[in-house]
Amino acid sequence: MSNALENAIHACNKQPDGEKRAIRVQGHKAGTQFFFEIANTFTGKVQFDAGTGLPVSKEKGHGVGSKSIAFFAQKYGAALEYSQNENWFHLRLLLRAAY
Repeated sequence: MSNALENAIHACNKQPDGEKRAIRVQGHKAGTQFFFEIANTFTGKVQFDAGTGLPVSKEKGHGVGSKSIAFFAQKYGAALEYSQNENWFHLRLLLRAAY
């Protein structure tokens, strides 16, 4: 998740002067589940892989963090979603409690 937060910081730093720069990190327990989200402002269009739903990286050596998060989600039965909404990029993870 630290990689996801680092990516959010980089995306905000790339915002043009005068554009909103914001990162929102939230988490809360809901019954036996835990919801976690990192959302950040960005400029541009994010492309998503049609098969995996993961963001497609255009830069060599990038995308490893997203694949790592997807592996974690699969291993622990979590729901993972990446999306964009206007000038916001979202990473959402819903985990089942392990007790």
